[in-house]
Amino acid sequence: MQKKLEQDLTKMSQNEDTIVLLDGVSNEQAADLIKNQPSFVNVGAAVPRFTKINTYTSFLVEYALIDTNIVIHFFETPEKPWTNDTYWRTIFPKALNDKGQEIFQAGYPRLQAKITEEMHSWWFQAKSYAHIIDLDNFMVKFFDALDAALDQLKN
Repeated sequence: MQKKLEQDLTKMSQNEDTIVLLDGVSNEQAADLIKNQPSFVNVGAAVPRFTKINTYTSFLVEYALIDTNIVIHFFETPEKPWTNDTYWRTIFPKALNDKGQEIFQAGYPRLQAKITEEMHSWWFQAKSYAHIIDLDNFMVKFFDALDAALDQLKN
């Protein structure tokens, strides 16, 4: 992969106005790849930075603002094994739907979620939320509400 990227960068270095987004590589790898490409003006790594939170009892979570959309991945905790179909296929999506609509003040198609079998997770997207000034506090409010709802539903 690195050899191919180096070849592509060399070809593109002819144009000084080229902006290269290196997806799937770290900033350090990107810097190594372009250090011998002096004609590049703007280079950045297009890798979203997810904030991870592992303090909730009902799920593990990571989130990021990608373009204007909030993308969230919910994962199982050791106490909530993926094999528990009732929890992951009934209880969790109900709480996610209810609290998502309440906190984000929206529904489908602005809010979307789907189960991701191969990752043992749920994917959630809230479209067009780049206007939120304090994203971290907003997300904690959402996760707190979701965790509390899940605690109530399991009792």
